This record gives sequence, structure tokens and C-alpha cells, in this order.
Amino acid sequence: MACDKLVLSDPTDIGTILELWSLRLNSLSRLRFYNQTSAECTALFNAISSLKPPSIRDRVTGDLMPLDLELFRARTRYWANDPLGYVDSLTLLQKKYNNRARRESASGNDASPWVDKAARVGIVLASQLVEMKQYTTATRLLEGLVASQSSPPQLRTLLALIYLQIGDFGAASVHIENIHARDDFSPDLVTSTDIFKAVFLGEWDTAIDLIQQRRNDPGSEDKYIQKVIDANNLAVAYLSQGRLSEGISVLEEAFQGAPSTAVVAEPLLFNLATLYELQSHTAMERKIGILTQVAQWAGDTGLRQSALKLS
Repeated sequence: MACDKLVLSDPTDIGTILELWSLRLNSLSRLRFYNQTSAECTALFNAISSLKPPSIRDRVTGDLMPLDLELFRARTRYWANDPLGYVDSLTLLQKKYNNRARRESASGNDASPWVDKAARVGIVLASQLVEMKQYTTATRLLEGLVASQSSPPQLRTLLALIYLQIGDFGAASVHIENIHARDDFSPDLVTSTDIFKAVFLGEWDTAIDLIQQRRNDPGSEDKYIQKVIDANNLAVAYLSQGRLSEGISVLEEAFQGAPSTAVVAEPLLFNLATLYELQSHTAMERKIGILTQVAQWAGDTGLRQSALKLS
């Protein structure tokens, strides 16, 4: 649909065209067509770099360029198995937005859109640093962003979760207390923080109760991704209590209810394969059964072999 609208769009409406390009690339990446996404993203920015006169090109790459397109451009480095290059691209992008925010502020203009963009890039950068196990760098980056009064609430939640992940409960407690003391945090963010705190302390019954309450909330029916995450966390909690059958039932229900979403969440499939192995000697047959279902939804990169532990 985005492709059809691109063809029919007014060529002078650059803002709409870029938004449609962002929608198209987002759809391709969600389908895991990473090669196609990278090729189209590269072609788009090559076309933009050839625009003339330079003043038009600067306006397109500045005011009119959606943040998502810039992030896709950086993400192509990650899909090319260049995580350090991805970090460099995100760092340069964040610096670009910070410099623009300072210029707008010095001119007396509204700098909040650029501050918000810089913060969003910071979240993506911190997530990549955590994936690379650069926890100190990630927490230092997020602490700087949280110090800003205009920082989004999600930043403090993310920072608390990272501190819990690395075992620094003292630092995490400071942010958790702040989360409960403020009114601008959504109930989902507060609940997520409480769940991970309970897991860290080994309070599995509390964690299970919190997850079940959110899963049973009528307002959660349309939150497909959150439901998959909650199912995965609930299965881990059941495993920690030795309740294998209940954990398997939760993961199977999540996979059958939204297979296309579950395929993107490889940890869910990995945990399901692990529970099969722990429960019975027929694990291989059951994992092959999952594979035949996954094959219907996987994109051009397929599924990593390690996700289903088939080696």
C-alpha cells in the first residue's frame, strides 16, 4: 500500500513521500526482509544525496527527514554484521540532533523536537551497547539523558532495568523509587519495573501475580507484542518454580495465538525448545513441529539455528 501511494504522490510533497518511505521500510523490516530493506534504504539516500541545489538537499536531510529513516540508515550497518559501525552511526546521529537543538535554542526557537530525537537515538544506542555487554557505557549515556527534565519516562525505566540486569540493586532502587513517586509514568512501565524487581529478588510468586494481572487486563487485548513478552517472562518464572508444564502451555498459547509476532521474538522459541528438552525425550520431534510452523512466517534471513536448538 505504501508503495502504491508513493507512486501516486505529488512529487513536490517531499514530507509525505519521506513518511511513506519510512512506512515502507518499517513494513519490510518487520517482515524480516532485511536485504530488501537495506537495498531500498541505500538507494533512497543515494537519491537524496544527489539532489540539487544544495539548499534543497540540506532541507530534505534536515527539517523534513523523519527520524525513522535516519535510524534505518544506521541499522543497515547492523544488518551487515557491523555492530561497531552501527554504534558509530548512532553516535553521529545523536550528535547531529544535539547540535541542532543547541542552535535552535540559541536562536530562541523551539528546540524540543530535536531534544526528543536525540533522546530516542540515545535509547537505541543504549540498547545496542547492552547487547554488546557495554553496560557501563550504556548506563553513563542514559544517566546523562535522564538528568534532562524533558527526558521521556521510558528512559528511567530502561536505566533501572539495566542496573537490575548487571546486579546493581542500589542504583536500580533509586530509579524505581522515582518511578513510583511520579505521576507521568504509565501503569505498564511501573508494572514492568516491579516485575523485574521481583525477579531480581527471587520473589517468583509476586512476579507471576503481576504478569497474570496484566495478561488478564481487558485493555491488553490489542497489545500483541507486550502479550508475547509477558508470556515469555511468565514461562521463565514458572521454570524457576519447576512448573514445566505450565510454562510450556503459556509459550505454546502465545505462539499459536500470534505466530508472526512470536517468530520475531526468538527468545520465546528458544525458551520453548529448552522446556521441551527438560520435560521429555520427544523434544526433537516437538521442536521440528515448531520449525514447520515457523517456516511459514520467517523472512528472507530465516530463523537462527540456535533459536530452536536443533544442532
